Amino acid sequence: MLLDLFAELFVRCRWVVALFIVLVTLLATWGHLRESRSPLKTRSEAHQQQQGSDQEFEETEVSEALLVVQAEDFFTPRRIEALRAMVDAIESLPAVDSVVWIDRIPITNMFGVGEPLIPPNGSQPERFQASKQRVLDHPLAVGQLISEDGVTILMPIVIDWFNVESDQDCTTQIVDAARESLRTDGAEEIQVRLTGDVPLFVAQTDALHRSQLKFQLIGYVLALVVTIALFRGVNAVLIVSSAPAIAIYWSLGLLNLLDHSTNTLTNVILPVLVSMIGLTDGVHLMMHIRERRAEGASQPEAAKFAVQKVGLACALTSITTFIGFGSLTVASAQFIRDFGEACAIGVVVSFFAVVTIIPWLSCTWLGRRVHEGYSGDLVSRQLRGSLPLVNAIMDRPRFVTVIAVLLTTLFAGISLTLRPDNVTKNSLPTGSEMYDALVHCDESMGGIDTAQVEIRWPDNLAADNPRIYRVVDQTQRLLEKEPSLRHPLSLCDVMETFPESEADPATRLSLLELLPPPLKRLFVDGPGRKALISFRIRDDGIAKYEPVFRNIENEFAQITADNPGFEIKLIGEPVIRSRDLYQVVLDLAKSLGVASVVIFLVIAIVYRSLRLGLISIVPNLFPLVFTGTVLVAMGGALDFASVCAFTVCLGIAVDDTIHFLTRFQQSRHLPLREAIRSTYLGVGTALVTTTVILVLGFGTTMTSELPDHRMFASMACATIAAALAGDLIFLPALLVCFPGKENRLPSQADLATSTRSTQNSDVDRVS
Repeated sequence: MLLDLFAELFVRCRWVVALFIVLVTLLATWGHLRESRSPLKTRSEAHQQQQGSDQEFEETEVSEALLVVQAEDFFTPRRIEALRAMVDAIESLPAVDSVVWIDRIPITNMFGVGEPLIPPNGSQPERFQASKQRVLDHPLAVGQLISEDGVTILMPIVIDWFNVESDQDCTTQIVDAARESLRTDGAEEIQVRLTGDVPLFVAQTDALHRSQLKFQLIGYVLALVVTIALFRGVNAVLIVSSAPAIAIYWSLGLLNLLDHSTNTLTNVILPVLVSMIGLTDGVHLMMHIRERRAEGASQPEAAKFAVQKVGLACALTSITTFIGFGSLTVASAQFIRDFGEACAIGVVVSFFAVVTIIPWLSCTWLGRRVHEGYSGDLVSRQLRGSLPLVNAIMDRPRFVTVIAVLLTTLFAGISLTLRPDNVTKNSLPTGSEMYDALVHCDESMGGIDTAQVEIRWPDNLAADNPRIYRVVDQTQRLLEKEPSLRHPLSLCDVMETFPESEADPATRLSLLELLPPPLKRLFVDGPGRKALISFRIRDDGIAKYEPVFRNIENEFAQITADNPGFEIKLIGEPVIRSRDLYQVVLDLAKSLGVASVVIFLVIAIVYRSLRLGLISIVPNLFPLVFTGTVLVAMGGALDFASVCAFTVCLGIAVDDTIHFLTRFQQSRHLPLREAIRSTYLGVGTALVTTTVILVLGFGTTMTSELPDHRMFASMACATIAAALAGDLIFLPALLVCFPGKENRLPSQADLATSTRSTQNSDVDRVS
């Protein structure tokens, strides 16, 4: 058998294993030394490429940062002058192309002469106060660039991506320049904060990396302390912990070497997944090595024994988890496919790291005293004391099985009430400047996200046809009836700014030619035969807006029916994000279903038992649906973080079940109940140990400043605890309830005799 040949290497040719470890480490190091680009730099290059290939709207400027300015009263000579100086200071930055604000809204008349809404510097204070009402009455200003109460000004900033060299160029440098300018002009009472697409992206990435490093360090230190207490020996802890650490190093380095596309999802989930699988399999290996060493075997023989006993289970857990993440490669979203590929590679790397590094280190000077403390193992003593509970479970197998099935069904029904959702604030540090600015914009401006309605008219209609105006006006009135959609803006509002706004629609449409081209393209594209209506939405979650979008699109159908030849549809980032989220959740749900079926087939084929494959469904499904119930109780939803947590949860549940079933199959020569007790004592120690370590490690993340991290940690802890219950309580009952032909239930007399004898023998063997 291939596994036996590999195990023999630790007795005869350990140098081959050492050479393999060195070669893979060198390749991973090469990958780490390769230049890696920041996510924002990659984003800017993609933006430049898109700009270079976009000919139709190459002059249209898109703001990706928003400066949020607050003051009690902006319309004084000193504050307006300070704001103008601040805008000049921001535009002098290399990474800033331009700034849009209320001072640059043109007033256009029949002669094409424009003048600002706000008087020039040096004007009388009365003129500035009079301009306040003009600004608040202007449709291009109120709700777009200034709040209805006049205390918040929004300044969209256009980034010059060709001059962006670092994240700070389009985040902190902008804020610092604005505050320094205000400080110089003595207007420090004006509050300035930055938000928008790019600043939020940078804030999310920075917070992610900051929290990731912090809680990984805390979790690893805590896990190290707990493992020392459980193993009662430092050497065993060092050997077990080395494999997951090296597996993470190998995985990230090899992915970089292969130029594999990574994203924030991969950077967070992959190290957690690799460390969990590596630690779980590593503890099982170490338990067998310590057991064999305590019986007097040599270091190489103990390593060989552990690989032969646990290697198959480790390989199966890797195969099943690989299948689970490999199923994501058929998803429609590219970043989900990248995530699935990266995690699948990480699972394979983790397997080879565990089955080579731990046995090899156990054969070195580190493994000489690895068995010390084995007889005083705290977990083993507690498990021996819980044998009466296992006997009680096996005495009432049908009752426990019914409870398991009922609970799984109940939790599944609750989990099915989860709905896809995504809230930007959940990925931001609570109380951070970016978070506060986003919340403030939701309250004062109706949100920073904008979506659009695209209206296309027939080829036979001229751009100044009155029907176009009527359809746009009808569509905008429909949007204004929906309270969750704030401040709709269209060419109808623009035409209200003309002195000739009382003219007929055809005349008013012709006046649009007086607008500056960039401003005109925001509302109408004559050659392209389309008009746009924009509106703002709050960061209240996609789940809130999905039914709103659906209802509006149904209303659009009525308008198009009354106006043949017109096409009306919703577009924009929030709309795309809503549909993408539902598709991503659907893809992940399908992949979980496919992975579950394939995992069942793999278990049935490897163990050559359809019965074991069917039995494994309940203990594997129970942790998932229990976690879903916990998510519902916490008021959570199916966002990217929670759905990806479910994929990790599947790996955890399957891992424990396979180790239990493998040990059970190795005890087939014993009577059924004795085999279950032997498996419980043999595998239970490793399962409880890994559960304690992982729960404590993930528990530290529950204090994270990021809501997504807290949710992920809660789900992971719930899954790990539920998986332990499923494998140590439900699985023994299922094995007794469905014994198979080779293990029929014994008589009551045999049962009583077997219980007493095997309990004593198990206690003697473990102690």
